[in-house]
Parts: sequence; structure tokens; C-alpha cells
Amino acid sequence: GANVQTTAALNVRDKANTKGGKVLCTQPIGAKGTIVEGPATQQGYMWWKVNFDTSCDGWSVQTYLTLTP
Repeated sequence: GANVQTTAALNVRDKANTKGGKVLCTQPIGAKGTIVEGPATQQGYMWWKVNFDTSCDGWSVQTYLTLTP
């Protein structure tokens, strides 16, 4: 999986869905992780399942993720 970093405080959900997905945590700006699944398209968003280096892991929208080396 690709390495990513958050560009804003980002909700991490148990499902790729803002209505049905429970918020597990919020990752801070600059949190790093690795994509482990996706993409999934729901509600007009592209979602990726991310294994973050710290805190919880789950689905987040692509809008607030950027690729890192």
C-alpha cells in the first residue's frame, strides 16, 4: 500500500460511509499511515482504508489524504 499523510484533522470510520460508518477516532493533521484497502466510492467520496502509525485504523476520505514518499 501507498504511504499517506493527513492534510486536516480527519475522521476515521469503521465503514466507508458518513451516515452508516461509526467514527472510531480523529487523526490529527500530519498523521501518517499506509493504505491497506480501497478505493471505495460512497456518497460522492473516494475512501481508503488506512493503517495509521498511531491511534486507530479505518476508512477515511481521499480529500484529506496526500501521498508521501
